[in-house]
Amino acid sequence: MKSFLSVMATASTFSVVSATAQSLPENMYLDGYIEVTSHHDIGLIKNLGRGSLNFGLSPTRDNGIGVGFSLGIDANRADGFSGVDATTLYPAVTFALGDNGLLSVGVPRPVLNYGYLATDTMAHASRMEFLLEYLSIVPSLAANSHQYTQVTHDFYGLRYDDVFGNTKVGASYHSLNFARGHYNIYSIAFQHQLGGFSNLQQTKVFGGFEKVSGKRSTVNTYSLGIETSSEKTRVGVMIYRVDSKYRNFTTANLYADYNVSDNFSVSASIFHVDDTGQSKSDIFSVGAEYTFLNGGYLNTTYTDENFQSSGQGEFEISLGWRF
Repeated sequence: MKSFLSVMATASTFSVVSATAQSLPENMYLDGYIEVTSHHDIGLIKNLGRGSLNFGLSPTRDNGIGVGFSLGIDANRADGFSGVDATTLYPAVTFALGDNGLLSVGVPRPVLNYGYLATDTMAHASRMEFLLEYLSIVPSLAANSHQYTQVTHDFYGLRYDDVFGNTKVGASYHSLNFARGHYNIYSIAFQHQLGGFSNLQQTKVFGGFEKVSGKRSTVNTYSLGIETSSEKTRVGVMIYRVDSKYRNFTTANLYADYNVSDNFSVSASIFHVDDTGQSKSDIFSVGAEYTFLNGGYLNTTYTDENFQSSGQGEFEISLGWRF
């Protein structure tokens, strides 16, 4: 209960931060979310607190190379789940190169972790998103390794982003060092705007590749998706593939949202996991969300899955703030 109340207190703090974000100077930015989730307990997680923040000063491009900074923060707290109480930082110095290029040096977010792939694609099923992330069934193994490696480690690198017409591209490199060895992680990503059937519809294609290379093993990941959206709807699908010496699996995520009104929306998703040579699992989620004030939201989701041996369906409810 104490940890749940502490998360609620943090949520209140972030709501104040979100209001402050409205009055930031022109070159400064702040985006992200924080939420608390409670759900029917099957002995794994009772309350879950999650947050992600991106804050920075965009470098000016008036005279040569501009200099700025960025700071990413990810935080998780899961009651009843051993070893999960982590805050992860991504501080970096940023340099404006040319008309659109941006170089980030220090501990920038990997490109597959921010800015290119679709997000919130499981009908607000926060608990399941967390579990998939914790089990490394996510497109960015670089970010996952930094956040969930429970031993002391060094993590640093650089990232470059650029825009060419309707296409934005990014590449990042990170070095991960800890007692068991050293890994080089290379990531690339893209997002291309296709337009739509009308001025009110937008369609984008996105994807990426990541290579985790160590002395004893190499892991390659591939991501590809397409999403179309309008004022009322969003529909998309994303495929994710992992190839390694010890494990190969493929996931397919089909998702859809519909805005019933300005403040109320419904969502549905199907997430399929094919663990090559071992098992197949399907996760079905349906949810509804009500938004209020300037960034607040309350949503509830029902998830039915055979991802775990229990195969039980669960309801969860989340209260959060986007800014």
